[in-house]
Amino acid sequence: MDRWPKVTLFESTLGNLRTWHMPVRLARQLEDPETLYNPVAHHWIAHRVYRAVSDEARAAAALNAAEKSYQQRRDAIGDPSLRASFEAIPLHRELSVAVLSS
Repeated sequence: MDRWPKVTLFESTLGNLRTWHMPVRLARQLEDPETLYNPVAHHWIAHRVYRAVSDEARAAAALNAAEKSYQQRRDAIGDPSLRASFEAIPLHRELSVAVLSS
């Protein structure tokens, strides 16, 4: 019998963020344009952090920024098979579902 619950690293980290005293500050750092190597992922993480602390306005803004970054990158891919591969990345599928349900 396992003594520890089985959770993903992301779930564990997200759960810990709910108890930290600086989650919003961390999310704002993620939105800093100087640090955005992958703006889709960074805005998506910021969205999840803001949702975790019930800051729905900032969560919506971060989701919109993630979607805009995703669309810009997707639209820049001319090859249909490469574009389909890009769209099939799990983060991008999850983002698309979140945008459709918002």
